[in-house]
Amino acid sequence: MAKVLNHKKEFLDRLPFERTDPSAQTVLQSKKQHKVKLWQLDHIYHCAIIGTCLTLDEVKKLLRQLHIGTNGFLAYELHTTIVTLISENNHPSKKVQSYLDKKFKSAVQETKIFQQDQLKGYWKAALYSGDMIGAFWAVLSHPASNKEMKRVFYGDIHMLSHLSGASNRADIQRLSLLEQERTNHKTELHSWKVKHNKLATKNRCLSNTINTHIEQQSDLENQVHALRNSLDQLQILQNVKERQELDALVEKLMHKNNYQKSEIVNYQNQEQNLSTIVANQKQQILDKNDQLLTYQNEVEYLQSTLREKSQPQCPLQKQNLCGKCILYVGGKTNLIPHYRELVEESSGNFIHHDGGLEKTAFAKQGRCGCISE
Repeated sequence: MAKVLNHKKEFLDRLPFERTDPSAQTVLQSKKQHKVKLWQLDHIYHCAIIGTCLTLDEVKKLLRQLHIGTNGFLAYELHTTIVTLISENNHPSKKVQSYLDKKFKSAVQETKIFQQDQLKGYWKAALYSGDMIGAFWAVLSHPASNKEMKRVFYGDIHMLSHLSGASNRADIQRLSLLEQERTNHKTELHSWKVKHNKLATKNRCLSNTINTHIEQQSDLENQVHALRNSLDQLQILQNVKERQELDALVEKLMHKNNYQKSEIVNYQNQEQNLSTIVANQKQQILDKNDQLLTYQNEVEYLQSTLREKSQPQCPLQKQNLCGKCILYVGGKTNLIPHYRELVEESSGNFIHHDGGLEKTAFAKQGRCGCISE
């Protein structure tokens, strides 16, 4: 057992963690209540702090504030640049220290009076809840956090960074599907908008037509009223011929007036139907807009997630049959096209035999690499 413990101690001593001599430990204990500064931490922790506690946009923002250009650089180059800058007690390290303290002020204040046991419990709770970004900065910079505790905190974050990559491929596939769905919804939304505009234009035309017919009806009613007055006057003159002509004209105008009223009713019915259709189109457009917004939010979230944890992937390679011939004897005929497609996609030749009259011919060929029944 003692040999195993000594071997474990030697292994831990070879790890690139901070080494604290007795004199430095005494100084740290004398300043127990003072927060540990970024540049006082071992440099091995700087990479994890920057990668865990800062987003890529925040890294770019800090570099620009330090008058360092960010255009044209890879995310890894920006990350290593700021990690290198904060390794010493200088203006960049103080700038990043101030930004982290401000960003995670609540976590730092919450753990300010914690002792070591409380700090360990706080870190376990953060890991369990998944909210460990601010907690990581708070526990690493806490004065009660010793070398062994920092090793544990760093190790937990390091392993989580590996585990998070396992979901990266699923996120990429989900992102691709969401992008396709968003494109489809945009196309569908554009089609609905075009239909809506056409119906709205038709509705306006019908409204104008109805207004025109209403004006014509008013004019006709005025004419009928005037003719009736004239008819009353002619009755006094006892002019039978003119009265008959006026009666015929009045009857004609009344018939025309009735026809116009019927037309107006028809146009009003059409207007009401179009108004209902337009209202339905507007509601559908609103629904599509809401659905599109939901997809856009999910896409933006996955894009943000992928920017932080994306890792290169290695595509699977299909098996190459190298021109071999695959003979399929008997079987279900409805599966033959599917088998033929699989074989030909793998650079092979597919032959089907029904197991009947052609058996002798296929046996004579003898060119098949695989036979299935």
